[in-house]
Amino acid sequence: MLQVTDAAVSVFKRALLHEGESPAPETTVRAVRIQPGATQDGQQAITFQAVEGPEAGDAASEASDLDVFVAPELAAPLESAVLDARETPQGAQVFLRDQAEPG
Repeated sequence: MLQVTDAAVSVFKRALLHEGESPAPETTVRAVRIQPGATQDGQQAITFQAVEGPEAGDAASEASDLDVFVAPELAAPLESAVLDARETPQGAQVFLRDQAEPG
């Protein structure tokens, strides 16, 4: 099962869920979905989307204080991964690492 660090959860909350802002009354987004996507030049990529809940077949991940769902086509490849984040001069960077690697 994909593990999501507190650092990555914090990035998602700031970027996708706009934590700290006053939510609109109709806003019920409290989760993030990890799904396949593509870059502008056609390369495969992983994208993140704020969602209300999982889609059919989505896998849950291990994350505290945020629901993170993984699209079925990514669940197996990300089974032994950790989604982490770090601050860089350009801003927050989200990255994947193997669960065996130290954080």
